[in-house]
Amino acid sequence: MLCLRESLADHGRLRVDRSSGGPPGSAANPWAIVGQRDFSGDGYTDILWRNGTSGQVVTWFLNGATVIDGGSPGSAAGPWAVAGTGDFNGDGFGDIL
Repeated sequence: MLCLRESLADHGRLRVDRSSGGPPGSAANPWAIVGQRDFSGDGYTDILWRNGTSGQVVTWFLNGATVIDGGSPGSAAGPWAVAGTGDFNGDGFGDIL
């Protein structure tokens, strides 16, 4: 099981911590959930986070209530923001707007 943790050594970035397991947990401000959708196509809802200061976007890939992987599609620094999620192109995977 994987958890994502905020790391000061990584300059406040969320990172995948493969050394420990447990529930997804939480992340401190300035991280906020900005969307949810099945981004991996496995039938489970995943969580999209955004750091309001740096603009970094991170996805928690879930299997039920367990984080099984994570990744970052990049950053959306201000004034850009995530407006929503959906399957905009009809391929069965979640997309970010």
